[in-house]
Amino acid sequence: MKEIILVQKNQLGRVKFINLFLEDNTVRRIWGLIDGKTQTTSNTYDYINKGKSNQLTPKKAAEEDYNRIIDTKIKEGYIITETLEELPNLDRNKMDFNNLPVKFCCSKPYTSISKTKLDKLIKKDS
Repeated sequence: MKEIILVQKNQLGRVKFINLFLEDNTVRRIWGLIDGKTQTTSNTYDYINKGKSNQLTPKKAAEEDYNRIIDTKIKEGYIITETLEELPNLDRNKMDFNNLPVKFCCSKPYTSISKTKLDKLIKKDS
């Protein structure tokens, strides 16, 4: 059995977590907010492309999905930790432009500005 714990600070300062388990051909997740509500989901895998040259056994299919989930969550800004009691320094989650948050949105530049708005901006600088 494999187990990994991923954590991420949310926008309100609380900490989200995902506890991910790989047991034979099943991937199980416990996720939610620390000191908050949690949910549990699990996926059990069967053969993929059975009888074909690219056949995956149930165990291999589960392992590939387990690794895909981890990679996706790390790209979303989650950090791997050993236990939920000793959380890593979540300040490492500050924005860098190589790994932007999922809900990141650049502001749209103005193509034109009205004279009254321009006068107000000039007045503020003076």
